[in-house]
Amino acid sequence: MVTPFYKPLADLAETDRRITILTVQREELVKKRSLQQSRLKQERDRLAVISAKYQSATTLQQSEETRLRTEEQHIIDRRKQLSSFGGAKSAKFLEREIDVAARSVQTLEENVFKALQELDDLTRVRDDQAAALEKFESEVATDTTATDSMLTKIAAELETLQAQRPERASRVDPTMLRLYDRVRTRYPAEPLAIADNGSCKSCFRSLPVQLFNQVTNGSALLQCPGCSRILAAEVPTPIE
Repeated sequence: MVTPFYKPLADLAETDRRITILTVQREELVKKRSLQQSRLKQERDRLAVISAKYQSATTLQQSEETRLRTEEQHIIDRRKQLSSFGGAKSAKFLEREIDVAARSVQTLEENVFKALQELDDLTRVRDDQAAALEKFESEVATDTTATDSMLTKIAAELETLQAQRPERASRVDPTMLRLYDRVRTRYPAEPLAIADNGSCKSCFRSLPVQLFNQVTNGSALLQCPGCSRILAAEVPTPIE
């Protein structure tokens, strides 16, 4: 509790201190929510990219399997034809076709195997990303509910404090108020400093004896020579 000389100024300073703190809290909450939404978008975009790769790999794997089956059927058909041909020239031609097709089948089998491996890898990556995204979405939903609740409370308190401020400012001597407003541009949350035990409790600088006595007596509006805050003196709180 400050001396009566500083009481109106102290009340205004406490109002402004709460307004400053609540404003900072609101900005931090809004920033946190914005960062969460940004990260959430990134995670969703990442899953979309993985899903697109998975779809592309699935299409490729199916295409390679179709080609493999077609080539295998081609070999079967040529072998049937080979057994029905009697001419050596025709048989030799079919054998070359079967040989080419067999090499093609080997390549296609390797391609199908690689495509299946890639598909398995992408499946694991996609499932892991989907699980991580689901967990993060749940966390964001919980945080958003809590944040909205806190922002609502902060908005209500700020509205009350901002409505009270003009009346509290009107109680302060105009000279005091002008000085206070100048100091508050540098120290928005703490323009007042308590002088106690011969020093400033904000910057901990020792105060000249005469200055400290003037502050304690509540006879002058003075600033700390160290931090330039307006000095005020506390009085003991009565024991009830």
